[in-house]
Amino acid sequence: MAAKKLNMRKRYEFLTRGLGWEPTYQPKEKVFSNETYEGIKITDWSKWEDPFRLTADAYWKYQAEKDKKLYAVMESFAQNNAHLGITDGSYINALKLFIQGVSPLEYQAHRGYARLARQFSGEGAQLACQMQSIDELRHAQTQVHTISHYNKHFNGMHDPFHMHDRVWYLSVPKSYFDDAKSAGPFEFITSVSFAFEYVLLVV
Repeated sequence: MAAKKLNMRKRYEFLTRGLGWEPTYQPKEKVFSNETYEGIKITDWSKWEDPFRLTADAYWKYQAEKDKKLYAVMESFAQNNAHLGITDGSYINALKLFIQGVSPLEYQAHRGYARLARQFSGEGAQLACQMQSIDELRHAQTQVHTISHYNKHFNGMHDPFHMHDRVWYLSVPKSYFDDAKSAGPFEFITSVSFAFEYVLLVV
């Protein structure tokens, strides 16, 4: 008898909700102590629905296609010495601001979401935060790789993480993420997912 093919919803449930277990050595409140840090209580995590319903295999396939296109553009740019065609020097300065100001924040978001994946007790939320953590790390890596060609020809882009802790105009975004990382999980996800990703970057 042939195995019954699962629909997408059932497959998603098996690949996400089937990964959790009940702790036995310690009470759940102790294992996931930060989940109640802000006084928010989730009574039933199984009712939480990830709107994207993203599984690990689907994520890798989707991102691999995007990266393949990005790196093809980067390779073409480097082979044609496209940096020589820049007419406005302020563009290079904008790149310096971006690599120093935004890329370290992408890395901080990666660390924050990885922490949330450990702090939430719901399997769906754990996997969603893990995928978001990987995505933020990928953003930081692709930004550094994209600007690496300019780094061969222009000064000021060689150490964004060193600059992030020392340049005065970066004190605001750095302070914002320091606050978010030291907050509870729900405050972090609100401040980074909504306020930073959607409001600040879109505006």
